[in-house]
Amino acid sequence: MRVNRLYLLYVAGLLFLTVACTPRLQGPSGAPPPSPPVRVLIGEVTHKDSLTFSGACYLYTPEARYAFGNNNNRLTVTVDSSGFRLYNSKRFFRFLPGDQVRIEPTAGARFHFHNKAYGGTLMLRHTSKELRLVEHLPVEEYLRGVVPAEIFTTRAEWFEAVKAQAVVARTYVAARMKRNADKVFDVYGDVRDQAYGGVGNHTALADQAVRDTRGSVLMYENKLIEAYYHACDGGISEDPGEVWGNAAPPYLSVRQDVLADSFACGGATVFRWHQTLTVAQLDSAFADRFGFSLRDSTVKDTTCIPISLNVARRSASGRVTRLNLKYGTYQKTLKGNEIRRFLAWPPGGYLPSTLFRLESDDNRIHIIGGGNGHGVGMCQYGAMARSRAGMRFYHILQSYYPGTRLEKIW
Repeated sequence: MRVNRLYLLYVAGLLFLTVACTPRLQGPSGAPPPSPPVRVLIGEVTHKDSLTFSGACYLYTPEARYAFGNNNNRLTVTVDSSGFRLYNSKRFFRFLPGDQVRIEPTAGARFHFHNKAYGGTLMLRHTSKELRLVEHLPVEEYLRGVVPAEIFTTRAEWFEAVKAQAVVARTYVAARMKRNADKVFDVYGDVRDQAYGGVGNHTALADQAVRDTRGSVLMYENKLIEAYYHACDGGISEDPGEVWGNAAPPYLSVRQDVLADSFACGGATVFRWHQTLTVAQLDSAFADRFGFSLRDSTVKDTTCIPISLNVARRSASGRVTRLNLKYGTYQKTLKGNEIRRFLAWPPGGYLPSTLFRLESDDNRIHIIGGGNGHGVGMCQYGAMARSRAGMRFYHILQSYYPGTRLEKIW
């Protein structure tokens, strides 16, 4: 009997450890409450544009309701300081800046703007400069359009990373909803906040990840965390203070991103990269960024125009935070994303990251770098590698936001 009692105590101890080590999604018991609505800015019309409809959609004005769709499926939108107009061959509407106008698709119907389809309620908001198109829809529906736009969802082996992405994206938007409650919209529908593809890019894997993590967010000291993420950290994360100037919370400190004996994102195509710029391309970068070029100037005293790039400061992660430029007599120190904009080729884009070193030969500058993005928070390629290695989504989240906890808020 003594042996049996000890055995039972041993089993009970194992059960206790199993329960204690499994993260709990804290929250109220019973049926889950409905997902709150989020307001997503999907577009801004400054002069003229158009909306199209598939299925029955209704335009609501202060006076009446009008049906669109089927054979009446397009509206032209024009905007100026006096208000905005919606019209087609059958109807014409003129609205003043303060008018409240909304478009609601019926079940299964869609409105389309700039080659994307949306199923929420569209609110039209006039400002002094533009007409804002703001979609209102439940957060969980919004996430179905965010997750596959932000992380690969084509392989089941990445499923735990996709669930981690769902939690991080939900945490991000929940924090923005609190911060922007008194504004016209909560988030931009693009990379200024989170990429959002509407209903046209839903995937089965992302939908399942959103359902499995419904209402779950990351908290630190009873507050929603700053849920930053990026494509690839190049093997080491960055301090947000070096990117945006704000103080870094403990869960976003600089750390190496390793899995077993290698870098977690080492298999990514952008883990290491190499870009070469000629003097002519650097001159074009100066012309694009600062509005002048010395190659077209009349040379008086010399046939050589000096150009130099020197790293003036690096962060603790090794990323370039200050870059000194000298071109002829012109001198400038670039910071943060200015560096990525200036060194990008072709102009108008961004260098993959500021984790790089410079080398030169003849009339060329070689930029040897690693990673893609700002490097703060979760590395998506690293998360996918952890998922392939068998890690659960909450272990992945702890790898990138240590000391945080999961909590179910709806």
